[in-house]
Parts: sequence; structure tokens; C-alpha cells
Amino acid sequence: MHRDAVVLALLLLAGTGCGKGGEVTIDARTSSGGTARVTAGATGTVSLPAGFPKDIPSPRDSTVGVTVAQGKTLMVTFRAKGTVPECLAYYQEQLKAQGWTLKPATEMGGTSFVLQGKKDKRECTVMITPGEGETVVQVHAPPE
Repeated sequence: MHRDAVVLALLLLAGTGCGKGGEVTIDARTSSGGTARVTAGATGTVSLPAGFPKDIPSPRDSTVGVTVAQGKTLMVTFRAKGTVPECLAYYQEQLKAQGWTLKPATEMGGTSFVLQGKKDKRECTVMITPGEGETVVQVHAPPE
């Protein structure tokens, strides 16, 4: 569902010419009958959604590309300037410093990593993948 909503938001951006400085927010109905709020925009124009956990950092030198809020889950996609290994090390260090217990990172295809953390009754997942001239960091977490 998240992928469909993100694709829809990106198509909206392309069709509205929003790439010149704004953001687009849509509410998409999910297959289960719920609603997902998707916000996308030109680089540097999208803000973190309300309730994004303060104990989950944003990558250094990054911008928010897309946010999805659906029920008890927020998904934020960052565009970061660091490499995949640098972003992975940063999240491992910063999440531990914020009190998260981390599972060992899972390598995917030799170029990407998934990092899972738990704190109290909350869980978060951080996916780190290479992009074109950037690193894409996608964080899934419950809102505060």
C-alpha cells in the first residue's frame, strides 16, 4: 500500500508542476478501507509529519522526499548526502544513544541494509539504499 500511495503522490507532483517549490498532500484509500495521507514535493520542500518521533534522527545533510501517515505508522523517505555505510553507522550510533535496542543490520543484495529497533513497546525499521548521487533512507515508525 505504501508503494502505491508514494507512486500516486509522485505522479501528482509531475502533473501539477509542483516541482518548482511546493508540496502535494493527498489522502488515499487503502485496500483495507483505511486512509493513508501522502505528502511529496520537490527536494527540500516537505516537512516531517506531526508526531514524528523525536528519538529517531534524520540523516545528516538530508531532505525529506515523501511522508506517508497511515493509522499507527509513519513512513518518511529521506534523501541523504552520505554513503550507505555512513548512514548505517549513523543510525546504529544515534538510535542506540536514544535508547533503542537494535537487531543486527540485515544486508540486502550487497548494497542495501535494513535496521530494526525496539524501545519500550515501539518498533522502528530503517531501510538504507543507494540512490542516484544520494542515499535513500526510509524510516517506518509509530507516531509519538
